[in-house]
Amino acid sequence: YEMHELRPIKEMMPELMSKAAQVSVRVGKEDTPDLPPQTFVVRPIELEPSQRRVYDTLKAEWLVELQGQIITAQTVLTEMSRLRQLASGFVYGPDGKALTVGKAKLDALQGVLDEIGPQQVVIFSVWQEEIRQIKAVLGDRARCVYGETPEGEKTEAIKAFQAGALQYLILHPRSGGMGLNLQVASYVVWASLD
Repeated sequence: YEMHELRPIKEMMPELMSKAAQVSVRVGKEDTPDLPPQTFVVRPIELEPSQRRVYDTLKAEWLVELQGQIITAQTVLTEMSRLRQLASGFVYGPDGKALTVGKAKLDALQGVLDEIGPQQVVIFSVWQEEIRQIKAVLGDRARCVYGETPEGEKTEAIKAFQAGALQYLILHPRSGGMGLNLQVASYVVWASLD
């Protein structure tokens, strides 16, 4: 049994940086002036009439009956979360199961992906139900990385995307938003914001 000396992180930083420098290359944005400018496009999506009625009712009363279940929103954060869910085409019921209320957003996403064409695309979504719905639409051309994805499958999905074997990688920002090399994709779509 060997004891190691514990040292504060600040004291160890030069040693860690030296070791990291031996196996990594960092290129700053200022070192790559030939990069094209980033383009941001925001697409307004019109809710389906039935979806709009549920949204407006919940917004006005913070209570709505949907498919025989009472959906409530009791705090401001819950209220906002429920409205965001409805705008994404579903809402979680009191039993935790998702109830579908529309597909306008999925249809708009499909339109965006059709415009992009055969390019690789990273799609971010904060809702597990939305991730599942997007995956169902995109089929075998997509893999998911989010809370329910087993660790081995997450790694396989990321490697397959990096190798060009997948057209779409659907990520939850907390499961795949930092530290990944996804530069094979020229497009990022935020299906929903965190």
